[in-house]
Amino acid sequence: MQTQHILVSELQLGQTLNHCVRDGKKDEFDLLLAMLSEDVSQQDQFTMEDSEPQSSTEHSLKNHFKVASSQKMQASSLDEEVYSLELGQVAVKEGLIAARLQHCLRPDALHFQSNMRHGIDSDVFDNLSPTVAQRFTAQTNKEMKVEINMDDLILSQQQYQADLLSI
Repeated sequence: MQTQHILVSELQLGQTLNHCVRDGKKDEFDLLLAMLSEDVSQQDQFTMEDSEPQSSTEHSLKNHFKVASSQKMQASSLDEEVYSLELGQVAVKEGLIAARLQHCLRPDALHFQSNMRHGIDSDVFDNLSPTVAQRFTAQTNKEMKVEINMDDLILSQQQYQADLLSI
């Protein structure tokens, strides 16, 4: 059986599904069900006019129903982290209802990195060996080269030995 367009609902198949069940044609029944679209927006009761592009339709619906902006998963700036902390202060000073109202009007990020150093948790970073930590910080420890005067060294050793023998 061939179809010319995408199947959206069982009604487009007519009685074909019923006949497959009655005749025991499980393979054809499975094929027809698999051909049905799983996208809810393609179903008849959810279709919208295609006169506007998708983004402007979504924007106009958000404005119509006065939906707040979506909540970010992770704070991308210091200002967003400060706002999240201010919401906590609002909850302490004015109560949970005031904090919830503020959150509904301007949702804060779900997560912000408060204890991260170089993209790693600070507890983990503190336990790294200095050489591994150096890779993350990209700092090179310059070796201090101390110039040693061999004549002074030999002279101080001789004096030390002489002091030991004199005792």
